[in-house]
Amino acid sequence: MDSVQECQLKQAEMSSLAEEQEAVTSLRSPTRSLSKRDFAFLKAQGSRTFGKSVRFHYFFGTSDQVEFGVTAFKSGGNAVCRNRFKRLSREVFRKFLPSLPRGLKLQVLPLLPLEKISYQAILVDFEACMSTLNRKERLKP
Repeated sequence: MDSVQECQLKQAEMSSLAEEQEAVTSLRSPTRSLSKRDFAFLKAQGSRTFGKSVRFHYFFGTSDQVEFGVTAFKSGGNAVCRNRFKRLSREVFRKFLPSLPRGLKLQVLPLLPLEKISYQAILVDFEACMSTLNRKERLKP
């Protein structure tokens, strides 16, 4: 009976650990922009800013949430490269999330082949984009 209880305890610990890891590695659902409609809206109504390795489409809305989406084209590389780009972009976004203005909708798109884009390149471009956004936010009436 003790071994069964120990096994159940280990399973409970592992499931709680998995939940904690998922919470760290994934964005909350209100933060993610996943629909095709969101991306089409950003392309049509939003503004753009360009970095050396990535491009940003953004729009200042009235929501309390900051929404973020990543687009990785199939022509940019294989699935491993696309997933890596998305992971790196989300990590940079998490770093800047507390300082982002509320109501911002932001989409990240690659400009270079995905295997040539590094974390540092995304970080530098994101910092440049944030300075542009802060300037435009101050100019808003």
